[in-house]
Amino acid sequence: KMLRQTVRSFCRLSRQRISHRRDLHRICVVGSGPAGFYTAEELLKTKLDVKVDILERLPAPFGLVRYGVAPDHPEVKLVSHKFEEIAQDPRVRYFGNVGVGKDVSIEDLKRFYDAIVLAYGADDDRRLGVRGEDLKNIHGAKAFVAWYNGLPEHANDSYDLSGTDAVVFGNGNVAVDVARILTKKIEELQPTDITSASLNVIKTKSNIKRVHIVGRRGPVQAAFTTAEIRELTKLDGVQLRIAGDKLDVTDSDKEELKARPKKRQFEILQKLLDQKEDPSKMQILLHFLKGPSEFLPSATDLTSVGSVKVELNTLSGEPGAQSAKGTGIFETLPCHIQFRSIG
Repeated sequence: KMLRQTVRSFCRLSRQRISHRRDLHRICVVGSGPAGFYTAEELLKTKLDVKVDILERLPAPFGLVRYGVAPDHPEVKLVSHKFEEIAQDPRVRYFGNVGVGKDVSIEDLKRFYDAIVLAYGADDDRRLGVRGEDLKNIHGAKAFVAWYNGLPEHANDSYDLSGTDAVVFGNGNVAVDVARILTKKIEELQPTDITSASLNVIKTKSNIKRVHIVGRRGPVQAAFTTAEIRELTKLDGVQLRIAGDKLDVTDSDKEELKARPKKRQFEILQKLLDQKEDPSKMQILLHFLKGPSEFLPSATDLTSVGSVKVELNTLSGEPGAQSAKGTGIFETLPCHIQFRSIG
């Protein structure tokens, strides 16, 4: 919804800037993900005489809808039908395998278009910026998602899943997706859009028993949706627990919890408290108020990660604007593979 509102604002601004011209307006949209197609849709709705060219560096369109949505969530990909309708409009042309900055420059595009919209996201995940981050088996979640979704440039990536503990920093929906893919039963993943190569790796080489989802701030600030976290509670053969069996809340948290969606989400988390670990099930542990401090090497391979030191945090600030601050108290989590999912 926020993306659509941003696109509409841009199109209103563009309309004001070029409405004094009465001839054909040629618009170039760089990027064929949701932002690109929503931009094209809004431009087509204007009263202007427009032609829209969509440029994409990959052969296939739809960006995150194709390569970023979890393969076991096909309903989210249904929006691609809408994008197909937009692409079939005679005023729209699609050019795949065109890298802006490589095959064609922005200066070149300026010669042929009245406006250029850059509608693409970052290629890489942000780094955590802590010591030991260059050890082996430390990855960006975006690359991992691209790998199991079949993004061509990540087809030959490799992931060592032979250890027992995976750690995901960040507690948004992507972090939850990673945890779910690592713990979901193979027979449930097989009918999905996951690539056969990644499925085979998970099936034959994964020894993951626990996935730790670690967030710097508290449970009230968790960015995952209620639907995503509820789904984790229903995974067959998986137990979702709160690390430390407590959910600390501040006075500002209590104000934030007055929002109905936050309250529903928090109630789900409260029901997870005081569960005894079921050793027959894989474990997903939610850690709150913990930030990465240092990655430590494995005792058997000094070039690969074996654990991570995290600092316990406290929150301060007004409702909706609380920030995390380290306490100087640390603990160490086992970590044989790590995924950062912090934007």
